[in-house]
Amino acid sequence: MSTFNFHFEGNLADDAELFTTKDGTIGCRLRVLHNRRRRTDNGWVETPPMAVAVTAWEKLAENVCDLKKGDTVVVDTRDNLSFHTYQRPDGSVGAILQATAASVGVSCRWNPAEAIRPEPAAAGWDPTAEQPDDREPATV
Repeated sequence: MSTFNFHFEGNLADDAELFTTKDGTIGCRLRVLHNRRRRTDNGWVETPPMAVAVTAWEKLAENVCDLKKGDTVVVDTRDNLSFHTYQRPDGSVGAILQATAASVGVSCRWNPAEAIRPEPAAAGWDPTAEQPDDREPATV
């Protein structure tokens, strides 16, 4: 069985957009622009950015819905890529790649990021709580 992997880094062109389908499934739309600008011996070569319309589903959608325009993200996609073309206002034709996210992470290339972890369950172990030292010494 072959595996297709598509990973890319880019900036959000808009705030993340949370939505719910008719059957109640939660999704989130991300419009990501990957800058293909490159430096050469003669200076910078400007090329149009690659646009990718990314959809995240369920728990991943909930986790990425607070991302904002300009945030740099790293996206790992599933193997269901597609694209559609459109006409730009100047009459030229553009294309948008469409992908379903398998994973989305905030890139730390330009800015620091902070992980926010869920609160431990009430009955679960709390690693920050002081632990009693009333254990019996181990015997071998």
